Amino acid sequence: MSSGLVPCQPRPFRPVTTLAGDAADLPDLVRRDFTADAPATKLVGDITYIRTWEGWLYPATVLDCYSKKVIGYAMAEHMRTELVSDALGMAARNAAFNPGGTIFHSERFRVVV
Repeated sequence: MSSGLVPCQPRPFRPVTTLAGDAADLPDLVRRDFTADAPATKLVGDITYIRTWEGWLYPATVLDCYSKKVIGYAMAEHMRTELVSDALGMAARNAAFNPGGTIFHSERFRVVV
């Protein structure tokens, strides 16, 4: 017997990220080719989010396309610029960047070191 009751669950909360207005104007220097001929010439990075009992945690990673290894990472309770800067800083300490020849690619921005 149904009393017309229907279970109702709210949608799960997910953090919202926005793209900068000029993000579409950035050239894709990697061109979806995630291979490299030498270490620290092509790096890729990403940020994700993980729900914990204490709130959201945002890990950022930097991978070397040559070795496919994580060479830099950082975690924070926010998704601000310093999160990526910290991950890139660790990558710079772990790999010898080639001035003018190291590319860092992310869906958000690209950097040539």
